[in-house]
Amino acid sequence: MKRSAMSQTCLPVRRASLLATILPALFAVPLLANAQADSATSSYVVDGVRIIHRRTNASIVAANLYLLGGVRQATAETAGLENFLLSASERGTKLYSRDQLRRAMARTGSEIVVQPHEDWTVVGARTTTAEFDSTWAVLADRVMQPLLEPTDVEFMRGLLLSGVRQRFDSPDATLDYLADSVTYAGHPYSLSPVGDERSLARITLAELRTYQREQFVTSRMLLVIVGNVSR
Repeated sequence: MKRSAMSQTCLPVRRASLLATILPALFAVPLLANAQADSATSSYVVDGVRIIHRRTNASIVAANLYLLGGVRQATAETAGLENFLLSASERGTKLYSRDQLRRAMARTGSEIVVQPHEDWTVVGARTTTAEFDSTWAVLADRVMQPLLEPTDVEFMRGLLLSGVRQRFDSPDATLDYLADSVTYAGHPYSLSPVGDERSLARITLAELRTYQREQFVTSRMLLVIVGNVSR
């Protein structure tokens, strides 16, 4: 993976540590091939969305929605668009204003994370069993009904551009970026899942809205849930 000196809101991790990052967060969910042999884990489809569900006794619930495709969804002009869109959704949705979203997360002690990677983007919830329904409602509305008001989009654009520019504050991050640029020249991985200054500066509000409408579809979605919640 690449570009490791980004801000927390758009920080990809290196490919070598990807499984070490994801699997603990999912409490070592078995592979689909082993799901039937594990009575605590089931795999099923609801309304076209593939779901892997591991039932545990823990009071903490992790729900990760994977939007498959990653940088193969992008061009040099639109790199970082998906992360931009999901990040901007924290500024308000059809059902929740920006302040309501913040209060809901504070009240429940929950967190919604956005993590872009080369092969997928994760938007996930970290919450408790008691607050899962409330947190899930917020996550679902952020994915399916973001408001994307012009002022909020421009605010998020500024934050993301600032994060991209900070990559050159660290010699190691700069070296990583330059090495990846050479290694993946001509390959889809040459694009950053968080975008660059050029792409983030030119992505339009209309492109964000069109992408949300056309690309947030069930054929791209994989949902993994771990915790003490019923099907």
